[in-house]
Amino acid sequence: MRRAGQPGVASVGLPFLGGALLGVALLGVGTPAARAQSPAQTQRAELEAARAAEEAFDPAEAMERYRAALEIDPSSRLARRARGRVRYLEERSEGGFAPLAELMRAQQARGDREALRRFAEARRGFPSGRVRQEGAMLLAESWSTLGDAEEALSAYREWLEEPELEEQARIRATAGLARLLEQEDRTDEAIAVLNEQALGDVEVGREIAAAQRTRVRRGVALGVLAGFALLLLALLRLRWLEPAVLRRAAAPRRLLVGAYVLLGPLAVAWLYDPSSRDTFGLLALTLAPLVFVASCAGQALGGAPRWKRWAVALGAVAAHAAAGYLVLVARGNTLGLAP
Repeated sequence: MRRAGQPGVASVGLPFLGGALLGVALLGVGTPAARAQSPAQTQRAELEAARAAEEAFDPAEAMERYRAALEIDPSSRLARRARGRVRYLEERSEGGFAPLAELMRAQQARGDREALRRFAEARRGFPSGRVRQEGAMLLAESWSTLGDAEEALSAYREWLEEPELEEQARIRATAGLARLLEQEDRTDEAIAVLNEQALGDVEVGREIAAAQRTRVRRGVALGVLAGFALLLLALLRLRWLEPAVLRRAAAPRRLLVGAYVLLGPLAVAWLYDPSSRDTFGLLALTLAPLVFVASCAGQALGGAPRWKRWAVALGAVAAHAAAGYLVLVARGNTLGLAP
């Protein structure tokens, strides 16, 4: 029997049962199955799924996932990323995303010649648009990197023939084509391409024009050296190689003057500009024979008419300048002179 004032079973059991149920409920909320994802987590999961779809070359699925992420919270930071990818994919959706999927595969096979050839064939069947244009760019630059000049030239020309090509793409295609033609020693064609596209004053046009000027000047310099050699043969024949002439030219005082002229700049560079040591060292090695030949010619002329002495002197100076120019151009250093 229950004594008076003693709590009944119901009054004791009900609070206990309620506490147990509350504990079970709290435990259930803490489990992964019962815990719901936050909007940010769901949005991030959609973005990861979209990225995985792109890596699997499935732009249609990626588009759906990006749009789903965008709908969850259009104002979030993650939504900005999704919006950018949606815009990118929409601009390349021609042909129902099939061309874009092919382009994605080709982008992963830039170094595979067979894959590039298959893509080139497929690209010709793409509808006009961004994907077709970017496919031509991919082919041109990939073939150029692989060293297949003819394939690259063909791809660059097809790229330029694309309708509605944007200005930046046109400049990029023209520059790539012109540079490749220049590398293939087809400078006239490179300049013609630049002029045809009215891009002679862009950077690549200036580079090619400078290279052409350098090529012409190099030819002039070589001609000057050859002319000096012919002048010596015409005026002196081989008298400047006679033993007596060589002994006089190799007199200590003359050798000291020559060493001062040649090694002085090298010493200055060695002390104050280490980056130009190799250039001045090569200059000294190149010009030393010229200085000695000029000294021998001067000794051989002796009592020759003044015009002969002047001709040889001027020829020696010109040959000296020509050889110096060739060395500087070969080293890529013109000491501030325009190429």
